[in-house]
Amino acid sequence: MSKIYFFVVLMAITLLFSCKKEKDYPVIPAIEYKEFLYNSSSQDGDFVFKFTDGDGDIGLKQSDNYPPFDTSSYYYNNFYIHIYERINGKYVPFILFNTITQQNDTIIFKYRIPYIEPVSANGSLKGELTTTIGVGLMLPYLHSDTLQFEAYIFDRQLHKSNKIRTPDIIL
Repeated sequence: MSKIYFFVVLMAITLLFSCKKEKDYPVIPAIEYKEFLYNSSSQDGDFVFKFTDGDGDIGLKQSDNYPPFDTSSYYYNNFYIHIYERINGKYVPFILFNTITQQNDTIIFKYRIPYIEPVSANGSLKGELTTTIGVGLMLPYLHSDTLQFEAYIFDRQLHKSNKIRTPDIIL
């Protein structure tokens, strides 16, 4: 009987210490820069960042196209990347002349992160996302060989994450 009792107690202690408590994250998404991998032959760059979100509402479904996620809304896209080039030692927004509006426009890459299903018991999300940026399309218009990208995301409750910025990217 004492062997059974010892075994039960040992199993209970093992289960108690083997259960990992899920981490609670704030409901406002947080992102962290991981890396930018530039491929000079394809002239594409993979922008990689980590994210957390306490209520797990990152990403949009294709059917999410009603306000505030309709095509005319700022929130239709939920991932924004601003481009900066180093001119005379300072970073300035990358600007191109728009032949339609006949004005200079700041270039911003806009993406729509697909819906991500939470798998944790508390509904939080933690992960890593990668997006490919066609840097080669910008090359003829750049005034510098050094860029930085600044990014942020929105969740479905329209909480805006922190902004992250890459280190210098030398092309």
